[in-house]
Amino acid sequence: MTSSSAGYSRLATDANADAIPLSARTSPDVREANESNQSRRNSRSYVRTVLYIVGILAVAMTSFRFGQLSVVLPPHEAPGGRPSVSGPATDHNTTKPEMANKLSVGYFVNWGIYGRKFPPSAIQADTLTHILYAFANTSPDGSVILSDKWADTDIHYPGDSWNEDQSSNLYGCFKQLYLLKKRNRHLKVLLSIGGWTYSPALHPIVVDPHKRSKFVETAVTLLEDLGLDGLDVDYEFPQNDEQVRYHIIGLHALKNNTGRPEVMSLYYANFAWD
Repeated sequence: MTSSSAGYSRLATDANADAIPLSARTSPDVREANESNQSRRNSRSYVRTVLYIVGILAVAMTSFRFGQLSVVLPPHEAPGGRPSVSGPATDHNTTKPEMANKLSVGYFVNWGIYGRKFPPSAIQADTLTHILYAFANTSPDGSVILSDKWADTDIHYPGDSWNEDQSSNLYGCFKQLYLLKKRNRHLKVLLSIGGWTYSPALHPIVVDPHKRSKFVETAVTLLEDLGLDGLDVDYEFPQNDEQVRYHIIGLHALKNNTGRPEVMSLYYANFAWD
């Protein structure tokens, strides 16, 4: 008996106090008080957590409500990105009352599909009334020509077929803009001719009556072949009074030869310093 008691005493003495549960080292009354305090702390922590979550939700909902007043969402795309040839896009009239008497015009540059990775489907058409497709070039005889045939009429986007007659069907950015117009009936697309890079080629054209005539003829042909709504002449810039005078004559001829009330716009100044 003595030996057993001594052994138990040594175990109790040598044991690490940290290894003995708290409940074994406190009286029942103390344990009950500790458990009550812990319960109250847990309750307060739970209430704080709930209030914190409710506060976050309230701020998020308020921000969303106010954000709706200024955020412009991107246009909806058909599954797969762009509309399929076999499934034509649904026609919609998206003319907005607040845009009925206003013009919102933007340039789409054909080189943007390369480095910038910006195809026509990325255009926020619901924020625009007119798109100016930049830029067409001119040949020495005065003919208006496309500056990048691959980007303009040849590149195939998802949904475009390779089994169709490639010589008679339109592809490239112009097809994508046509499909964009079908989804946004208020939208107008104009071909922009010139720009900073191609404008120097216009100098000898505007002063030559034969080249001016060729310019007008081929510009109207492109307008009709591509199914566009109008032309934008971006001449940067006439170098002298003679070029200004004959440029105006050419614009009158262009306007008179469209055969219908086309949209026509100008980016123009008398000289580069104006």
